[in-house]
Amino acid sequence: MELVHTEQEVGWLQTSPTTAKTYLCDEVPSIVIDKSHLLAGVFVFVFNEKHQVLLTKLRKRGWDMLGGKVEASDRESTKNVVDLIKITAQREVYEESKVLIDTATEKNFVLLGIRHFCPIEQGGGSNSNGKEFYFAYYMVPGSGIQKIDEFVEEPTPNGAIERGWFAKEDAEKMDKVAMHSHFYEKSLRILEGGKQQQ
Repeated sequence: MELVHTEQEVGWLQTSPTTAKTYLCDEVPSIVIDKSHLLAGVFVFVFNEKHQVLLTKLRKRGWDMLGGKVEASDRESTKNVVDLIKITAQREVYEESKVLIDTATEKNFVLLGIRHFCPIEQGGGSNSNGKEFYFAYYMVPGSGIQKIDEFVEEPTPNGAIERGWFAKEDAEKMDKVAMHSHFYEKSLRILEGGKQQQ
């Protein structure tokens, strides 16, 4: 597990002051396995055979990567954190894009890394209003797409209203891809036959 970036006072989280540490890894680290209750979300870069990345346009946030929070129903399905990640990823990607991904095959569901969020200590003490949690990041190559159904807008206030495939030069211009650039760049290295871990 390699620490590649530390971000202080993460601005896009609607929580108390929080620091985020970005790690690249090829296996789910023990810190996530041992604290599975702290796994809060799973995010996925899905690519087609042309290496274009799938993004969805949300009503309030614009174009964004696929994924979201772990639901209570996901946790009720399994006690195994790896299975929990797979269940959450498949559900979130399909809900948002109507694309069904294969999370059962290792080569089709590849771990990129994790992001660890924790409260910033203020005044020498811990921030009791903050929460510690993790996001897991994965990528799915074209071979991992099982089917693509007709797109249907999500009725929720910030639901997906459009999906699109974006080439590298277009994807890199988008804020939400740039925000997760370490994971996106690792995805491209994997697609191009490079090493999964730097």
